[in-house]
Amino acid sequence: YPVPIDLPKETVSEGNQHCEHRVKIGDLVEITFVGSLPDGKIFDNGTMTPLKFIVGSGQILEGIEEGIVNFCKESNIIMEIPPAKAYGDRWEGPVPQWSYVYYNVTVTKHIVRDEIEDGDANLQCENLHMPQIVIWATK
Repeated sequence: YPVPIDLPKETVSEGNQHCEHRVKIGDLVEITFVGSLPDGKIFDNGTMTPLKFIVGSGQILEGIEEGIVNFCKESNIIMEIPPAKAYGDRWEGPVPQWSYVYYNVTVTKHIVRDEIEDGDANLQCENLHMPQIVIWATK
């Protein structure tokens, strides 16, 4: 398996920069997103229905999980996700093997791990992993 590499990303809007809690592994988040290929073709559009998951659970692309760590609710991030953190050697619809993908992600909801309610407990995962993240560029 490829070694972790830096994840280039650009902050479009950091939401509340002075938020009390930034997104961490084990927190519950909801995001909206648009995924595109290097040529700009959109292949994934989750802007109408937010996606809810526990950060670090492996329920979504590793690159998205890494990309939202340390951001606040309402942050908007554009991420360039390398194949090892996206779909790797799998074909996913229009996404060819070993393709870079780009995601524009907005954190629409954030609940810290200790405040997750019982109704969301089924989203929790015991095998949470700590991704390595490096902020490449911010504006």
